[in-house]
Amino acid sequence: VSNSEIFVVGTSQAVAPAAVRERLHVDIDDIYEALDAYVSGTDLLEEAVPLATCGRLELYGVSAKPERAAKLLTRLLQRHTGVSPELVLEHSYVLRGPQAVSHLFRVAAGLDSVVHGEAQILGQVRAAAHDERAALWKGPMLHRLFDAALATGKRVRTETDIGRGGASLASAGLEILRKEIGNFSSVTALVVGAGDTGALVSRLLRKAGVGRLIIANRTADTAHEVAEPLDGEGITLEEIPGHLSEIDLAVGAATLSRHVLTPEMLTMSAGDAVSGPLRL
Repeated sequence: VSNSEIFVVGTSQAVAPAAVRERLHVDIDDIYEALDAYVSGTDLLEEAVPLATCGRLELYGVSAKPERAAKLLTRLLQRHTGVSPELVLEHSYVLRGPQAVSHLFRVAAGLDSVVHGEAQILGQVRAAAHDERAALWKGPMLHRLFDAALATGKRVRTETDIGRGGASLASAGLEILRKEIGNFSSVTALVVGAGDTGALVSRLLRKAGVGRLIIANRTADTAHEVAEPLDGEGITLEEIPGHLSEIDLAVGAATLSRHVLTPEMLTMSAGDAVSGPLRL
């Protein structure tokens, strides 16, 4: 009989402010590299699936020694980010057994999101479960867990009104802007990131009637791919400074380990601005 137990180590908007989450950010590629480098040679972790979104960073695992495994993963986070052990412990959580299972179900259902019932998180959970790299780490326990969580998230949205209107953090933020700005037709908007979140924000801005839409991404091809159907412009992250003086609204929708907009860049662009104040 296996004594292995499911657990999750993570941080999210529920326990950490944005400034702390930025410091604790780790690229998903680096997470898998760390698993291969530091964990694969031990018997502490039998299965693992990381889940990284703009609001959370979690690693679901299976171990016969979940407490020791969680401590190892916490130390890896400290080592990779340089954040003090005290700060990591203060703004993270470790859940085991039924609590870990229930947590993923809540996440997939949108109950742990800033906007309850937001639709995007279900796709992010699905993407984490189906990531080809996860196939090397995901065993039968996490396979069943993620399948059940995805089914639960879908059922919640089908049988309840929680997802009515396709709520998302992006749509909620846009509604606030609409009340402040009014007509978007004269607005030039910059969306940083062309992934799922960036594409969603871009579609919402175009639907709202934004005058000019610029999408910046690490790779130009992806930026153009998202921008073209929306009658937008695609640029690379390095090209952003050259456009700042034209921008009225900038939306961050990328998970990056460096700052794309710095105070110095914003100060320099303010003197050349051709419109009003820049809203971030």
